[in-house]
Amino acid sequence: MKLKTLSKIEMAFDIINVMVILLPVILGVILGYVCDALEWLTDKLDFRLEVGNKLLKMSDEVKNGTIKNQDFIEDGRAITGYKILKYEQRKENKL
Repeated sequence: MKLKTLSKIEMAFDIINVMVILLPVILGVILGYVCDALEWLTDKLDFRLEVGNKLLKMSDEVKNGTIKNQDFIEDGRAITGYKILKYEQRKENKL
């Protein structure tokens, strides 16, 4: 075959290849943006940390001074505080 014919075949192959690859690339970019938007939305709608912290601040252990660490009171959650208190009580009982 002549080089001119082969170059036309290669050009047709390149066009077909770009068309086949372009669709998944465009879909990937669009889905990436959708994924980022959904991740941002779920981060904004996740109130677990705020609710857990408010419950910790309402607890009797914080009010009567059993939990004194101010950093933990500002950033911690009720479930974490309970686990730590339970662990410390078991530790004291072993002594």
